[in-house]
Amino acid sequence: MELLFPYGSIRAHQDELVKAVLEVCEKRKHLLVHAPTGLGKTAGALAPALTIALRDNLTVFFLTARHTQHMLALQTLHDIEKKHGKRIAVLDLIGKKWLCLQPGVERLHSGEFVEFCRALREDGRCTYYENLKVKGDISPRTLTALSDLAASDSSTKSILSIGRKNAVCPYEVAILHGREAKLVIADYSYIFNEGIREPFLKKIGKELGQCIVIVDEAHNLPERIKDLASAKLSTYIVKRARQEALKYEIDAEDMLNQLETFLNHGGTESFLEKEEIEVDDEVIEELQKVGDRIREEQRSSFLGSIADFLRAWKVEREGFARIYSPDYGGRDASVAYRCLDAGIITAPVFEQVAASIVMSGTLTPTQMYTEIMDLPVGTREITLPSPFPEENRLVLVVPRTTTKYTGRSPEMYVQIGTMVAEMANRIPGNSIAFFPSYDILNAVKMTLTTKIKRTVFEETPGLSKEDREQLLERFKGHKDTGAVMLAVTAGSFGEGVDLPGDLLKAVIIVGIPLQRPTKEVEALIAYYDKKYGRGWDYGYMVPAFNKVLQGAGRAIRTMTDRGAIIFLDERFSLPQYQRLFPPEWNVKTTLVWHKPLEAFFAGEPAEKRGLTPEFITEEQAVAEAKAKAIAKKEDSLFSSGDKL
Repeated sequence: MELLFPYGSIRAHQDELVKAVLEVCEKRKHLLVHAPTGLGKTAGALAPALTIALRDNLTVFFLTARHTQHMLALQTLHDIEKKHGKRIAVLDLIGKKWLCLQPGVERLHSGEFVEFCRALREDGRCTYYENLKVKGDISPRTLTALSDLAASDSSTKSILSIGRKNAVCPYEVAILHGREAKLVIADYSYIFNEGIREPFLKKIGKELGQCIVIVDEAHNLPERIKDLASAKLSTYIVKRARQEALKYEIDAEDMLNQLETFLNHGGTESFLEKEEIEVDDEVIEELQKVGDRIREEQRSSFLGSIADFLRAWKVEREGFARIYSPDYGGRDASVAYRCLDAGIITAPVFEQVAASIVMSGTLTPTQMYTEIMDLPVGTREITLPSPFPEENRLVLVVPRTTTKYTGRSPEMYVQIGTMVAEMANRIPGNSIAFFPSYDILNAVKMTLTTKIKRTVFEETPGLSKEDREQLLERFKGHKDTGAVMLAVTAGSFGEGVDLPGDLLKAVIIVGIPLQRPTKEVEALIAYYDKKYGRGWDYGYMVPAFNKVLQGAGRAIRTMTDRGAIIFLDERFSLPQYQRLFPPEWNVKTTLVWHKPLEAFFAGEPAEKRGLTPEFITEEQAVAEAKAKAIAKKEDSLFSSGDKL
């Protein structure tokens, strides 16, 4: 059996990934792998999976949330084809909404688009869909489109272009093409959303049990699944639904008054019982029909959204919480039926597939992700070392400041701003400083901008994709003179941004983006405590820390990169956080950060960077003693004050 590896040689530790994937695919088992950036995960997983799939007449699903990963998977496939002289049929799919040629659909929520699309098709009002067939048979337009697609690179861009050129639905043409595909590159929802998966697999003539599923960037999957499975109703939706009812002369006054009164009852955030919102099934059914009718005319319907919410609310399921959030902080009052457990959705999928590879550069601790995704018993877990030379990376913890809730003050913000400016000024090139929130970013910025000697760029809330790309390009242009980007850990630049080589020299992580202790967080901790005995870790601390690691990972993207990562918060020196750092990072805790930082960028070897024991000063020893004292107090979530 010839391994369909696309390149002349296999990287260090990439061979371990290849062997593990071959084994689980051969034995129809499951693999969860933490594989650091630069190891070559895509080729390391795709090549052996395709090798087994082609031999055993299976189909590989490569699932990812990022369009850049779609392109990387396609390029890897083309490299395999070129090296081995094979033509492997592939289908590259993004969300159906983004393959629609109807104007304005990009503004619709996923659920709204599904209903809008269904209504147009059922009423024969979508020209692109109608053009697919003539008297029940595939139309000449469609045959031409299929021929064009077979001759193309099969990318999403090609699918859209060919659909537009032939005036046929790009999604449906892609589906027809997909019946022959041995590799499907798609979003998570095509496998993990039952309402999408079942009709999709039926259309392309495939069964879940005949699929090898590769989940890329899998640290994102649990939250994506929980968001997809949750439902929410707000005062804004009710207000817009009332306007919609008046416009279309719909008699929904009693129901809307009931919902509005409930949402505006005030009080504090609280858990709810299902019986606290009661609407007859007949009313929901009628509301759904009204919503469908309105969507045919204006694409979206707030009345229809209320029907969707009420249908979800009436379901009783383990692993969900009903939560009321009052109007505060400029946000609307809302009621949510919130999914707490992604495993409810993922477990049946993993049980049915032929084999699965769940991988990411941020899947530690591996046991946690195996459990919260409810992977089958016997799933193999492996943690691969980083392929980067240790001398190319400097990782420092500087425990001099904190963004901990009880430690925040104007004086602390001044100290943080001063330190970030001093660090950025010593970095010979571009750096990014990540903050836990926009509020903290803005508080620190007042001091930082008066002391910084670099050009300052700033991420702002709600950046569009185009705005982000423009900001990033301007930032890249300062690689020689140096600039600092002020960003938020969970914002636009924390993940999915590649700045290889000299485009980024350092990342400064300011604080830990721990969530505010909401009822959802409380429910999540209680749920994971009951199920795994690890509520604090699984529901609170590790997800926040992994966001930190994602941001830190922007510093080194290729094998030849050199970069520094600085963690600026005293909590990073505590044992419960130290254990979460990847072991290959060789993290050093020091208050004397100037010398090692300057020595690193001067190219001096590790032993001359001032991080050996003889350089630990009295100030350092005092800081370590303080850290140990803090650690003793950090024994519970809500008593520690470590909430934000």
